[in-house]
Amino acid sequence: MATFFLICGALGLSLAMVWAVMRPVGAAVAAYFGAWALMKSGYAVIAQNELLFWAVAVIIVAGIQVAGGRPASTPLPFRAYIAGGAFTLAAVGALAGHAWMVLSPVAGAVLGAVAYMRLRHVPPEGYWRQVLATGAPVVVAMILISLSVTGLLLRSNVI
Repeated sequence: MATFFLICGALGLSLAMVWAVMRPVGAAVAAYFGAWALMKSGYAVIAQNELLFWAVAVIIVAGIQVAGGRPASTPLPFRAYIAGGAFTLAAVGALAGHAWMVLSPVAGAVLGAVAYMRLRHVPPEGYWRQVLATGAPVVVAMILISLSVTGLLLRSNVI
């Protein structure tokens, strides 16, 4: 059964990486499922209290989108810049420690949004609302992915 949960966790985290660009809220849900499955498999060191906290975060970002009605249509390059920035700094933050693992994806999403705004010369009205709507679920997904990967590395005594 542990192998089944390990495979499900890896698939959930892989799906979260792809959906971070395509469906940000779906990425947060898939990342939580992947982290939960890895914790249940026993192959990753993830505390249940920590997973409970991130479950609340996933519910909040999903609830915000549901309460907001129809999601704002954001261009694919915009979502890619935010997801790419969050992923890049999440990987760097995971190397630096637990606190940086949480703060780095936020900075990466903001830097990705700023880079897109400078490249495309986007007018600022309503722009940061779209950044928050797209970036919050991506940040939660990237934190869960890096939490899972570091949990796997801790269990295997790599770090």
